[in-house]
Amino acid sequence: MPVTIKSKFILFSVIFTLMVFGIPFAFLVKQLNENFHQRSLILLDTTIDMLRYGLNNAMMIGEQKNVQHIVDKIALNRNIEHLRLLDLNGQIKYSSIPDEMGKSIFIVSPDHIEKGFMDRKIRSVKFLSGDASYSISEPILNTTECQSCHTNGAILAYIDVDTRFTRAETSFFTGVFHLLFLSVAFIIAFFLAFYMLFNYYINTPLVEVMRAVSNFEKGKLDFRLKTVRKDEMGILQRHVNKMAEEIKKSREEIENLHLEQLQRADKLVNLGELSAEVAHEVNNHSAVIMSRADYILLEASSNPSLLRFQDDLDVIIKEITKVSQITGNILRNSKKLPRNFGKMDLAKIVSDGLKIYEPVLRKKSCTLIEEYPDEPVYINGDPVQIEQILSNLVTNAIDASQNEIEIRIAVQKLGADEVRLSVSDKGEGMSAEKVEHIFSPFFTTKPPGKGTGLGLYIVQKICKNHRATLDCQSEPGEGTTFNITFKILKEDQ
Repeated sequence: MPVTIKSKFILFSVIFTLMVFGIPFAFLVKQLNENFHQRSLILLDTTIDMLRYGLNNAMMIGEQKNVQHIVDKIALNRNIEHLRLLDLNGQIKYSSIPDEMGKSIFIVSPDHIEKGFMDRKIRSVKFLSGDASYSISEPILNTTECQSCHTNGAILAYIDVDTRFTRAETSFFTGVFHLLFLSVAFIIAFFLAFYMLFNYYINTPLVEVMRAVSNFEKGKLDFRLKTVRKDEMGILQRHVNKMAEEIKKSREEIENLHLEQLQRADKLVNLGELSAEVAHEVNNHSAVIMSRADYILLEASSNPSLLRFQDDLDVIIKEITKVSQITGNILRNSKKLPRNFGKMDLAKIVSDGLKIYEPVLRKKSCTLIEEYPDEPVYINGDPVQIEQILSNLVTNAIDASQNEIEIRIAVQKLGADEVRLSVSDKGEGMSAEKVEHIFSPFFTTKPPGKGTGLGLYIVQKICKNHRATLDCQSEPGEGTTFNITFKILKEDQ
């Protein structure tokens, strides 16, 4: 089967041309040829009938000597080429050509009479294409009128008549073949014209478009098509050029954004290393302060003068403990931990991951509501990636809230097979149109310079890694809820 448009078009054009022109022309030529042959046969029948009539009259009145005269008279017709009367042995008794009389037809014209003709009792018609003539041979039967003189045999003699084409018949016959050749030439010319139009208006522009697309695939985005035409192909070429410009522009923007992200990532790496160093130093000083406070608190139990500072010492120890927890979380998250999937308690990972945000939440006067199941819920996951999900969703929830900041984190079992992590806020919310695009890379609703548009895209990718489903429910002015549903890990898994 044809594969390319060009090969399909050629096949279709051939079939269409033959159906529309070839078949009608063939039918017309066939009909004309049949009419031509029928007319020639009518002429032969007329000649035979005239000869029979003359012979019958001559025989009935006993004027056999007039047979040659009848033959010669009928042969005066310019369309008669040969006229012969043969006996039962094929000897020519009478002929329009005197030299043939007395000779055998098989010697005079060996291919003229078909084999087995002498045994036939019916007329035989033969078209002599080389001589442009017809030959008709017919037996003279021994009828009732003839039996008074001829008592034996069913056949008395044979008539052989050859007729040549008239000038009109020759012109007609030649015209039929000319018409046939003309029809073939017309079909070829029509097909070539049709093909040239297709090649100019369709095939050549398509090849150019394919060449342009091939260059675009190779990264040659500066290639442009000529757009001089104003038809549909010209519109397609202009769209292809516009597409190339948009791709080139988008690639440049992505490269610039990628450079910015790399620069920002480099800054964050440096900031993370610096934060780890600061946390380590603060942790060392906190340990000194805590040990001194513990010592003074121990001395207060035996020294009445220090006993009145006991409550203050308890507060100092409590706050230093919180500082140690914060610096411990910073140090834990600054390490490059391996990303390995394994059995993990989702509620514990979420609870531990929220501790690092306590200073930010306290500074924003944020109300954090946490809901966890009464028993551990295990999934097959990577703790680092789960904390990354939590980081993005909590950060977005804080940024989405202007005045009243309330964030709800819930881990809830959905039957025996699934567990859902929900992060909800009471912020501005989003329209349905924005919700459709929030998981696209570089799409953000935050002010310029505050967001990259990659956070939710990363969240979606992590959910796919965990074979978890992610959906967003949001209404303008009603807040936003992100639901992530994980498969619960069975006890025997």
